[in-house]
Amino acid sequence: MTAILGDRSRVEYLLLGPMTVLCDDVALALGGLRQRAVLAVLLMAADTPVRTDALVEMVWDDAPPPKPVASLRAYIANLRRILGGSGRLVTEPTGYRLCLGADRLDIREFEATVTDGRRRLADGDHAGAALVLARSLRLWRGSPLAEFGNHPLLGQQVHRLEGLRMDAVEGRFEAELRLGRGAELIAPLEAEAAANPLRESIWGQLMAALCRADRRVDALVAYRRAETVLVRELGVRPGPALQRLAAEIRGESAGRTAGRMRSRSRDASFGRSRDRERLTAVLGSARDGHGGVAVVTGEHGAGKTTLASEIADAADDLGMVTCFAGHPARPGTPATPTWARVVGAFGGDADAEGRPAEPRAAAVLAALTAAATRTPVLVVLDDLDRADRRTHDVLDELMSSIHRHPVAVLATWRDGGDARPVRSRTFDRLFGRCDVSAIRLRGLESDAAAALVTSVCGFTPAAALVGSVCGYAGGNPFCIREFARMLYDTGRLTAATCVLDAAGVPDAVSAVVRGQMGALSRRARSALSAVALIGADVGSARVAAVLGVAEHDAAALLGSAVAAGLLAMPTPGEYRIRSGLIWAAVLGQIGGAERAALQGAIAGAGTEDACRSRAFGEIRPTGGVSHRPSRPA
Repeated sequence: MTAILGDRSRVEYLLLGPMTVLCDDVALALGGLRQRAVLAVLLMAADTPVRTDALVEMVWDDAPPPKPVASLRAYIANLRRILGGSGRLVTEPTGYRLCLGADRLDIREFEATVTDGRRRLADGDHAGAALVLARSLRLWRGSPLAEFGNHPLLGQQVHRLEGLRMDAVEGRFEAELRLGRGAELIAPLEAEAAANPLRESIWGQLMAALCRADRRVDALVAYRRAETVLVRELGVRPGPALQRLAAEIRGESAGRTAGRMRSRSRDASFGRSRDRERLTAVLGSARDGHGGVAVVTGEHGAGKTTLASEIADAADDLGMVTCFAGHPARPGTPATPTWARVVGAFGGDADAEGRPAEPRAAAVLAALTAAATRTPVLVVLDDLDRADRRTHDVLDELMSSIHRHPVAVLATWRDGGDARPVRSRTFDRLFGRCDVSAIRLRGLESDAAAALVTSVCGFTPAAALVGSVCGYAGGNPFCIREFARMLYDTGRLTAATCVLDAAGVPDAVSAVVRGQMGALSRRARSALSAVALIGADVGSARVAAVLGVAEHDAAALLGSAVAAGLLAMPTPGEYRIRSGLIWAAVLGQIGGAERAALQGAIAGAGTEDACRSRAFGEIRPTGGVSHRPSRPA
């Protein structure tokens, strides 16, 4: 039965994501798509009359029913009963007006906070701008009004809101960069660049963050990626600002040795002291003339790059010369191949455009050994799982002779959700050897998580708080840091806090999850969404029933979500979202129409009880503290 609200009930209208109307945190049933479209149009013009003919045009476009005004009046009457309150939806001489009064509309709040944040940024209040713009982005739960994608006039409003979001994203990154942050911005900037490859300002901010992390070669690779996209999609080269930034980076790098400046990253690899000791031993062997290879694996956000940066700093302390080569998140080979960047860093030949020519294994080994005759060498190959086969083949050849030279190679490689490295066959071919030091980064223990939270908030947190945060984030350092920062920024984390309300998803985590989901096929995203909505451990047979596909097809779709790092396999054939925080982030990406269709399929497949009990209920991670995602529809 649809609840009827009293005059004094406060309503929350949430349009920045799946369209939801809440009263006392309870979602109201709004009726069918046309009726919801009427409400959406009135909300977009809240407190302003909307003409009847304009409503008809926006709701039905070019295909109105035989008596559109009568249908519209019926929808208005239904909405009045649902929303309650005699003055919420009023009739005007030429149409209708939805009056907000004391009710909340997330779009209005979003617009106000973005305006405030941009004003603070212009006034030089970078800390305030970062805080306010981060708050505005937390209101964004997904594509606004996605269920009305076929309505051109509503689509114009969606385009405007998405542009405003990008202004907030760019403003927040600008404020964070001006506050001296760098390495911790790279992952969310990569995700934004992947989602919005034509935004030159995002590319510029990514290049700046990479430079802040002393990854100038990767910053220039990012410029080449931006140039490639702009030429391919628009037929133009990057604008003057981006070209000047690239020229400044080249000029700053001119005359430098291949060694890195010491990292100025604000990150630290908490709880990784034993891993640092093992990797430092590899450096010591290389200094003594016995080269070696080490590989660090772990899920996204486990701290692989941070640990690799610290080892590069340790190599600097030992008098070694280092080269740090990363690999972009977007598929395809970067404009400058990996080993060409390495050879170029050690003074190798360049082509006519100033880029190092692509070498063979013998040329790479010659460049490394020539450099190593002067001082021992460390080469860091970050995110090597993203590299192409040619890069892997060259490394494979190098590994047969590298032990005879004072050269160390450190690679990082991402794990999937099955605790196995992605592209496992290639990984085993490269690193399945007795002379390779392999280190897997697991979730943080409580002491390390406490130190990480302390680094964010500046005080020692309560033990119960640490257990809550660590459990909800699945022990993942990136998720712990971003979640703690969000709570601290919003005043929900103090020295006295012992129990946390886990509502909300940090925008950096949302950006990463959005990028990971965007890389999946449409059917794989549906399989992932089904697991998120069912909530409990889910077998492939149940997902197959929901999607109407064969079980082996469902297993393959779920497998791609496992490889993306979004699903885990607690037992063979069973799937679950990796953590409570990732679960909330995935739910936030499911549009209203898709959500309704999947919930109907779940009920029809005989999983209705599980969906009701767990999909929007509690996750109880380590420590027994319950957490709920932020108000799903």
